[in-house]
Amino acid sequence: MENNRIIFLDIDGVLNSRFWNDSHQREISDGTLIDKDKVILLGGLIKNTGAKIVLHSGWRFWFDDHIEPLRT
Repeated sequence: MENNRIIFLDIDGVLNSRFWNDSHQREISDGTLIDKDKVILLGGLIKNTGAKIVLHSGWRFWFDDHIEPLRT
């Protein structure tokens, strides 16, 4: 049986939820604001379901058409 489970994931407000709210949006580009507990939960979900991840985020606008970074 083929596994066709897919998780559509947006990072902001999901993996940095302790640091995110409507009045105080902070970028997580250096990785220091990632909520490690949420990453562990996501890892368990992937391990238990075999799901693949599709990243859907404003971060995708950080790259050009050739997947070259637009920001440092």
